[in-house]
Amino acid sequence: MLRAGVELGKFRIGAEYNFVPTSDLQNVSGQVIGEAVNEYFGFTLGFFVGGGRWRK
Repeated sequence: MLRAGVELGKFRIGAEYNFVPTSDLQNVSGQVIGEAVNEYFGFTLGFFVGGGRWRK
């Protein structure tokens, strides 16, 4: 997993990329018919509620 983010005041922005190995796709008889890529990118946005003043 690779993760990065930043906090600006009471707001938080983050991004992450998850490295997950591929999976084999099988039919009902067990024969491999392809593969699925499991890696994905995520993005988060949030803010703090309470916990101090908004300005310094």
